[in-house]
Amino acid sequence: MKLTRTQLQNLLIEQVLFSEGLRYHVENSIPLYDCIYRPGSKGFFSLISESRTMYNNGYLRVDEDELDVLNSDLGEFAIYEGREVALDFPISEEADRELMNENFAGSYFSDDMGRKFSVEDVVAYAQQNHDRYFCPKFPVSKIVHDLSYWQGDEQRMMRADTSYPLLVLIEDGVLSVADGLNRLYKAVNVEGKRCLDVYLVPKEHIMHFAEQSRLDEKKKRKRRKKRKKKSKAKKSGSYYRGRKVKLNKPKRNSGSGGKFVVYVRNQKTGNIKRITFGARGMTTGLRNPKRSKSFAARHRCAQKKDKLAPGYWACRIGRYPAVSGAPYRTWW
Repeated sequence: MKLTRTQLQNLLIEQVLFSEGLRYHVENSIPLYDCIYRPGSKGFFSLISESRTMYNNGYLRVDEDELDVLNSDLGEFAIYEGREVALDFPISEEADRELMNENFAGSYFSDDMGRKFSVEDVVAYAQQNHDRYFCPKFPVSKIVHDLSYWQGDEQRMMRADTSYPLLVLIEDGVLSVADGLNRLYKAVNVEGKRCLDVYLVPKEHIMHFAEQSRLDEKKKRKRRKKRKKKSKAKKSGSYYRGRKVKLNKPKRNSGSGGKFVVYVRNQKTGNIKRITFGARGMTTGLRNPKRSKSFAARHRCAQKKDKLAPGYWACRIGRYPAVSGAPYRTWW
């Protein structure tokens, strides 16, 4: 098989200049509007942008429908309200909000102590306090950062909008970039700028955004809540299995156990104890003086001093006529 000079030239162009994705499109006669990459993905935008470049240089032939795609701004990006957006690529408002969040999603910076800060949170804080932290035309020479070690995405760097303020932190008199390294690199090495707009924020002003600080604060709130609940229980004292109860106030028992129930605090442990007493199905005998005296003698009521014992309350139920049903307060 012999190849003409033109065919050989086209083959070399496809093999050397075309990316794998574009070469696959050409070899399989797949139109650009049926892109093999997911619409909205990095591969999708890169393929459209590459195709436009190859077409403009005369290396790629396209049909009318494909030409409409290449004549648009699809595959190009611009900065809108401080964030990078895709041009000529319609998306829903919900998807746009998700992309807005992705601008900083998963983006963190750390300090010397290993504490992590969310770029999204700190930038939002600086923007909310614009008058306090914004410094226009700030000298780049005052910002400490060795750009010789920059290893970012060159395409992203070239698309960076250097008019958007950097986030610069002040710690012990040293200024360092927390967000905007691509912008700084482009401004210094490509545009030759000596001044940039920055948000100049003292580090101590953002410590509440540190992940560890948030965890510590969450633990502190939990401990405070626990102490408050415990203190409240000690004062009015009175939580038994999560339910508020009145202490040292006998009442009719609707649950398990004896006829009456009372809640008492154990002074040694601070815990609330539930005590039931009185035989169900039997009267107290408080209306009969002889029965009362006999009960007191049998149970040695005068010697019962332990509030945690059922006998203590059985001997004293006469003090609570509304509960006992006695017509008057009776003491043994």
